[in-house]
Amino acid sequence: MPSARSDSEKLLKAQAKIMMQQAKIMRQTPKKIRVDTPKKPANPPGQQIKREAELCPVCGKPNGSYVNSYARPAPCSEDCRLEIAWADVCQLLYRETEYDRLPDKEGFHEIMAWDYDEAMKREDNRFGLLAIGPTRLGKTRSLYMLLKRYFWKGKSVRVFETGDFGRECAEAFRSLGGLKWFNSIVRVDLVLLDDHGREKKSESSGRSMFDLFEKRTSRKLPTFISTNFSGMEIKNKYLDDAYLARLREFCQIVTFQDRSANP
Repeated sequence: MPSARSDSEKLLKAQAKIMMQQAKIMRQTPKKIRVDTPKKPANPPGQQIKREAELCPVCGKPNGSYVNSYARPAPCSEDCRLEIAWADVCQLLYRETEYDRLPDKEGFHEIMAWDYDEAMKREDNRFGLLAIGPTRLGKTRSLYMLLKRYFWKGKSVRVFETGDFGRECAEAFRSLGGLKWFNSIVRVDLVLLDDHGREKKSESSGRSMFDLFEKRTSRKLPTFISTNFSGMEIKNKYLDDAYLARLREFCQIVTFQDRSANP
């Protein structure tokens, strides 16, 4: 019988033979050489990057910047910036007004004749405006045109459409920020109450409206009001003689009427 020593020697020889064969195979297999391909430059030397010019959202002219998908296009001038800001104040329907289509041009001229500096010097203190007359005669358009003139001159402006004042007032006081909201309205340079009298009748909104007008008047800050109602109708609406008296005392009254029958 073969000895254990001879068996181990045979095993070692067999393992050595296998290792030599593996080494031979490795020598015959070509090595993979890593070649780093140079990156292509973003732009050839001497060639400028082509970027798309950004256009003003108002006039469509280049605004001096390049298109940035992470930012809104910027206005190209101060006038265009004001146009964007005015769009947040004025409803789309009233941003453009054709003079020839105004039903009551006399009322329009009377509104546009109002001057801020002269109004502040009036001895009778009628520095506000109260535009009265039937609907669709141009009261709101005329007052918006006047507001725009002084908005362009840097005056702060606030507009309340039908029912806006009552809703905002109620919401502000529910959230315990009513006094801060109210005082911010008091300090605005020019306030327009459009379609006054058509809002939902409530004692709290009526009292707040009176307080607003009273505090702005005491600070000599003009308030513009448009309404389809007569003086007595306003009195019946708010059940307050004092409020009607304040309107008559501190506002120039401009009456709009249909003059188509008598051009």
